[in-house]
Amino acid sequence: MHLGYHYVRTGIAPGPACSPSRLRAHIVALKADGYEFLACREVSRRLRLGLPLPDKHATLSFDDGFADQYYTAFPILKEYGVPATFFYISCVLDGRTPPVIGLQILIDALGIVRLEKEIFPKVLVGTPYLDLLDERRYDASGRKMGDPQELRRVKWMFNHWPSQSFKRDILDEIFTTYIGEGSEERLCRERFMSEAHLREMHASGMEIGSHTVTHPAMNILGRAEIESELKDSRRRIERELGGTGIVSFAWPFGGRFRDVTRRLVGTYYETGWNYDSTLSHMPEAPYADLTDIPRMNENMFMRDAS
Repeated sequence: MHLGYHYVRTGIAPGPACSPSRLRAHIVALKADGYEFLACREVSRRLRLGLPLPDKHATLSFDDGFADQYYTAFPILKEYGVPATFFYISCVLDGRTPPVIGLQILIDALGIVRLEKEIFPKVLVGTPYLDLLDERRYDASGRKMGDPQELRRVKWMFNHWPSQSFKRDILDEIFTTYIGEGSEERLCRERFMSEAHLREMHASGMEIGSHTVTHPAMNILGRAEIESELKDSRRRIERELGGTGIVSFAWPFGGRFRDVTRRLVGTYYETGWNYDSTLSHMPEAPYADLTDIPRMNENMFMRDAS
């Protein structure tokens, strides 16, 4: 059983969220059913050495590095003595928001209507991306199904089409012009775990893994960009943790990936962990490809837990 989490909080979150009570319910239920909790690196170690895994074993992993993972999830995990893995986006260490999260911050701060109708038409003028915001030209209703209808067009256009460098330029312009100088770094520090948080969790037995440098849509990147996202994230996090090797990687966005991309993940990491928001049960052979180990959206497990 491999469960993937994002935000851990009570109430509304800007992305996939698990309440603290539901996280507790997951842990209690799995313990009661005889599951042994392992960090992703321990699964990797046993597979690599040919050591047996418990018939019933579970991993809990948390993507992106949001601050509530430290303030809310971490104390619960310590309370129950459960190891877990936290997949971190390394650009945050330099005060830069990953574009996918930067967009969400802008939606929260400026509103989706203003972004779609006023701001993006200005900053995207002369680019093909502007056409993707035109509902007469592009139907986005079937995209980003986990999001409200009014968010799907903007999220699909911004997160899955432009290059990361182009997104970075657009974010810089919008943050500076519409929110204020220095606003991005301030908001980034508020929303994500800090270096000190990572070191504390690592020292307590939690695993810190890589979730790339900037959380790109991997299938639109060239080989050099993919390698940079993989190796630079690993090196940056290893430096913060005093040289501890980072062996586990989580795919941004999840989905199906090209063979060449999976091979590159295998070059830099022992295991790659996917995230399937629709997976309702674990497949019979989850370790058939160690660069593409499936995780369930935690919301699909014990769906009646609040």
